[in-house]
Amino acid sequence: MTSVMVKTLCNLEWHRLKGVVVLLSAGYTLFAVISGLYSYGQAPFVEMIYEMLFIALPFLAGLVLSAGMISGDAAENIQPLILSQPVSRSSLWLTRMVFRLMLFLLVMLLWLSLNQLFPLKAYPAPLSKLFLTGILMFCIGLIVTNITRSSFESAIIAGTSGIIIMTLLRDTWFATIVLIPVLAVAARDLFVSREPLEWQALMKRMACWFLGILIFILIITFV
Repeated sequence: MTSVMVKTLCNLEWHRLKGVVVLLSAGYTLFAVISGLYSYGQAPFVEMIYEMLFIALPFLAGLVLSAGMISGDAAENIQPLILSQPVSRSSLWLTRMVFRLMLFLLVMLLWLSLNQLFPLKAYPAPLSKLFLTGILMFCIGLIVTNITRSSFESAIIAGTSGIIIMTLLRDTWFATIVLIPVLAVAARDLFVSREPLEWQALMKRMACWFLGILIFILIITFV
Protein backbone atom coordinates (compact mmCIF):
# COMPACT_ATOMS: atom_id res chain seq x y z
CA MET A 1 0.00 0.00 0.00
CA THR A 2 1.44 3.36 -1.04
CA SER A 3 1.79 6.37 1.24
CA VAL A 4 -0.75 8.25 -0.88
CA MET A 5 -3.35 5.54 -0.33
CA VAL A 6 -2.65 5.44 3.41
CA LYS A 7 -3.06 9.21 3.58
CA THR A 8 -6.32 9.00 1.62
CA LEU A 9 -7.75 6.36 3.96
CA CYS A 10 -6.71 8.34 7.03
CA ASN A 11 -8.30 11.48 5.56
CA LEU A 12 -11.51 9.53 4.98
CA GLU A 13 -11.60 8.38 8.59
CA TRP A 14 -10.74 11.83 9.96
CA HIS A 15 -13.46 13.43 7.83
CA ARG A 16 -15.97 11.06 9.38
CA LEU A 17 -14.74 11.23 12.94
CA LYS A 18 -13.41 14.73 13.54
CA GLY A 19 -16.76 16.11 14.71
CA VAL A 20 -17.24 13.32 17.23
CA VAL A 21 -13.65 13.45 18.49
CA VAL A 22 -13.75 17.25 18.93
CA LEU A 23 -17.15 17.10 20.64
CA LEU A 24 -16.13 14.37 23.09
CA SER A 25 -12.75 15.93 23.86
CA ALA A 26 -13.91 19.54 24.10
CA GLY A 27 -16.97 18.70 26.18
CA TYR A 28 -15.01 16.60 28.63
CA THR A 29 -12.25 19.20 28.89
CA LEU A 30 -14.74 22.01 29.48
CA PHE A 31 -16.48 20.31 32.39
CA ALA A 32 -13.20 19.07 33.85
CA VAL A 33 -11.74 22.60 33.91
CA ILE A 34 -14.91 24.17 35.32
CA SER A 35 -15.16 21.46 37.95
CA GLY A 36 -11.50 21.99 38.85
CA LEU A 37 -11.95 25.74 39.20
CA TYR A 38 -14.93 25.22 41.52
CA SER A 39 -13.57 22.29 43.47
CA TYR A 40 -15.17 23.21 46.79
CA GLY A 41 -18.75 22.25 46.07
CA GLN A 42 -19.73 25.59 44.52
CA ALA A 43 -20.82 23.95 41.26
CA PRO A 44 -22.32 20.54 42.15
CA PHE A 45 -24.20 20.29 38.85
CA VAL A 46 -21.02 20.75 36.84
CA GLU A 47 -19.20 18.26 39.05
CA MET A 48 -21.98 15.72 38.50
CA ILE A 49 -21.73 16.12 34.71
CA TYR A 50 -17.94 15.83 34.89
CA GLU A 51 -18.27 12.59 36.85
CA MET A 52 -20.79 11.21 34.34
CA LEU A 53 -18.52 12.13 31.43
CA PHE A 54 -15.55 10.60 33.23
CA ILE A 55 -17.41 7.28 33.41
CA ALA A 56 -18.92 7.49 29.93
CA LEU A 57 -15.99 8.80 27.87
CA PRO A 58 -14.09 5.49 27.45
CA PHE A 59 -17.35 3.71 26.56
CA LEU A 60 -18.45 6.36 24.06
CA ALA A 61 -15.01 6.81 22.51
CA GLY A 62 -14.57 3.09 21.93
CA LEU A 63 -18.06 2.86 20.47
CA VAL A 64 -18.09 5.77 18.03
CA LEU A 65 -14.50 5.27 16.86
CA SER A 66 -15.10 1.74 15.59
CA ALA A 67 -18.79 1.02 14.99
CA GLY A 68 -19.11 2.99 11.75
CA MET A 69 -15.99 1.94 9.88
CA ILE A 70 -17.31 -0.60 7.35
CA SER A 71 -21.02 0.02 7.84
CA GLY A 72 -20.32 3.67 6.99
CA ASP A 73 -18.89 2.56 3.65
CA ALA A 74 -22.05 0.59 2.94
CA ALA A 75 -24.31 3.47 3.97
CA GLU A 76 -22.45 5.92 1.70
CA ASN A 77 -22.23 3.40 -1.18
CA ILE A 78 -18.45 3.73 -1.41
CA GLN A 79 -17.58 0.18 -0.36
CA PRO A 80 -17.25 -1.11 -3.97
CA LEU A 81 -14.85 1.75 -4.72
CA ILE A 82 -12.71 1.02 -1.68
CA LEU A 83 -12.63 -2.72 -2.34
CA SER A 84 -11.66 -2.11 -5.97
CA GLN A 85 -8.28 -0.74 -4.94
CA PRO A 86 -5.29 -2.93 -5.95
CA VAL A 87 -4.43 -3.90 -2.36
CA SER A 88 -5.59 -6.62 -0.04
CA ARG A 89 -8.73 -6.14 2.00
CA SER A 90 -6.75 -6.88 5.15
CA SER A 91 -4.39 -3.96 4.43
CA LEU A 92 -7.34 -1.60 3.92
CA TRP A 93 -9.07 -2.57 7.15
CA LEU A 94 -5.84 -2.69 9.16
CA THR A 95 -4.79 0.81 8.09
CA ARG A 96 -8.16 2.28 8.97
CA MET A 97 -8.42 0.35 12.23
CA VAL A 98 -4.97 1.50 13.38
CA PHE A 99 -5.85 5.12 12.61
CA ARG A 100 -9.10 4.84 14.58
CA LEU A 101 -7.27 3.10 17.43
CA MET A 102 -4.75 5.96 17.55
CA LEU A 103 -7.61 8.46 17.83
CA PHE A 104 -9.10 6.38 20.65
CA LEU A 105 -5.78 6.30 22.51
CA LEU A 106 -5.41 10.08 22.11
CA VAL A 107 -8.85 10.59 23.64
CA MET A 108 -7.90 8.22 26.46
CA LEU A 109 -4.66 10.15 27.00
CA LEU A 110 -6.71 13.32 27.40
CA TRP A 111 -9.03 11.43 29.76
CA LEU A 112 -6.16 10.31 31.97
CA SER A 113 -4.37 13.67 31.85
CA LEU A 114 -7.41 15.67 32.93
CA ASN A 115 -8.08 13.14 35.66
CA GLN A 116 -4.61 13.82 37.02
CA LEU A 117 -5.17 17.59 36.92
CA PHE A 118 -8.77 17.52 38.16
CA PRO A 119 -9.31 14.27 40.10
CA LEU A 120 -12.77 13.23 41.22
CA LYS A 121 -13.64 13.23 44.89
CA ALA A 122 -14.78 9.60 44.64
CA TYR A 123 -14.25 7.10 41.86
CA PRO A 124 -17.25 4.90 40.95
CA ALA A 125 -14.98 2.30 39.29
CA PRO A 126 -11.25 1.62 38.95
CA LEU A 127 -9.48 3.43 36.10
CA SER A 128 -8.29 0.09 34.73
CA LYS A 129 -11.84 -1.22 34.39
CA LEU A 130 -13.07 1.96 32.72
CA PHE A 131 -10.17 1.86 30.26
CA LEU A 132 -10.85 -1.81 29.51
CA THR A 133 -14.47 -0.87 28.93
CA GLY A 134 -13.32 1.47 26.17
CA ILE A 135 -11.13 -1.21 24.59
CA LEU A 136 -13.98 -3.72 24.84
CA MET A 137 -16.35 -1.29 23.12
CA PHE A 138 -13.80 -0.66 20.40
CA CYS A 139 -13.63 -4.40 19.70
CA ILE A 140 -17.41 -4.84 19.83
CA GLY A 141 -17.76 -1.96 17.39
CA LEU A 142 -15.37 -3.72 14.98
CA ILE A 143 -17.58 -6.81 15.14
CA VAL A 144 -20.85 -5.00 14.58
CA THR A 145 -19.55 -2.73 11.82
CA ASN A 146 -19.13 -5.84 9.67
CA ILE A 147 -22.73 -6.96 10.00
CA THR A 148 -24.88 -3.87 9.48
CA ARG A 149 -25.41 -1.46 6.59
CA SER A 150 -25.88 1.65 8.74
CA SER A 151 -23.52 3.45 11.13
CA PHE A 152 -26.51 4.30 13.33
CA GLU A 153 -27.55 0.65 13.57
CA SER A 154 -23.96 -0.33 14.31
CA ALA A 155 -23.71 2.17 17.15
CA ILE A 156 -27.06 1.13 18.67
CA ILE A 157 -26.33 -2.60 18.52
CA ALA A 158 -22.73 -2.25 19.72
CA GLY A 159 -23.76 0.07 22.56
CA THR A 160 -26.53 -2.27 23.71
CA SER A 161 -24.16 -5.23 23.54
CA GLY A 162 -21.55 -3.37 25.58
CA ILE A 163 -24.03 -2.33 28.26
CA ILE A 164 -25.28 -5.90 28.67
CA ILE A 165 -21.77 -7.34 28.84
CA MET A 166 -20.45 -4.71 31.25
CA THR A 167 -23.51 -5.23 33.48
CA LEU A 168 -22.59 -8.90 33.78
CA LEU A 169 -18.93 -8.22 34.52
CA ARG A 170 -17.89 -7.64 38.10
CA ASP A 171 -14.31 -6.37 38.01
CA THR A 172 -11.25 -5.72 35.87
CA TRP A 173 -10.22 -9.37 35.86
CA PHE A 174 -13.51 -10.47 34.32
CA ALA A 175 -13.35 -7.65 31.77
CA THR A 176 -9.85 -8.75 30.73
CA ILE A 177 -10.93 -12.38 30.27
CA VAL A 178 -14.01 -11.46 28.23
CA LEU A 179 -11.93 -9.10 26.11
CA ILE A 180 -9.91 -12.04 24.71
CA PRO A 181 -12.72 -13.83 22.80
CA VAL A 182 -14.29 -10.52 21.76
CA LEU A 183 -10.95 -9.40 20.31
CA ALA A 184 -10.57 -12.75 18.52
CA VAL A 185 -14.03 -12.46 16.95
CA ALA A 186 -13.37 -8.83 15.98
CA ALA A 187 -10.08 -9.75 14.27
CA ARG A 188 -11.66 -12.68 12.44
CA ASP A 189 -14.65 -10.66 11.22
CA LEU A 190 -12.54 -7.68 10.24
CA PHE A 191 -10.16 -9.57 7.99
CA VAL A 192 -12.50 -12.08 6.34
CA SER A 193 -15.64 -9.98 5.87
CA ARG A 194 -16.81 -9.17 2.36
CA GLU A 195 -19.76 -6.86 3.00
CA PRO A 196 -22.32 -6.24 5.73
CA LEU A 197 -25.08 -8.83 6.11
CA GLU A 198 -28.78 -8.40 5.60
CA TRP A 199 -31.03 -7.89 8.63
CA GLN A 200 -32.23 -11.51 8.95
CA ALA A 201 -28.71 -12.88 8.87
CA LEU A 202 -27.67 -10.21 11.35
CA MET A 203 -30.31 -11.30 13.89
CA LYS A 204 -29.21 -14.94 13.73
CA ARG A 205 -25.56 -13.98 14.04
CA MET A 206 -26.11 -11.62 16.96
CA ALA A 207 -28.22 -14.23 18.78
CA CYS A 208 -25.42 -16.79 18.45
CA TRP A 209 -22.84 -14.22 19.53
CA PHE A 210 -24.79 -13.20 22.64
CA LEU A 211 -25.34 -16.83 23.55
CA GLY A 212 -21.64 -17.58 23.22
CA ILE A 213 -20.62 -14.60 25.35
CA LEU A 214 -23.24 -15.46 27.99
CA ILE A 215 -22.05 -19.07 28.20
CA PHE A 216 -18.45 -17.90 28.47
CA ILE A 217 -19.29 -15.49 31.32
CA LEU A 218 -21.28 -18.18 33.14
CA ILE A 219 -18.36 -20.62 32.85
CA ILE A 220 -15.76 -18.23 34.26
CA THR A 221 -18.20 -17.16 36.99
CA PHE A 222 -19.18 -20.56 38.37
CA VAL A 223 -16.37 -22.91 37.38
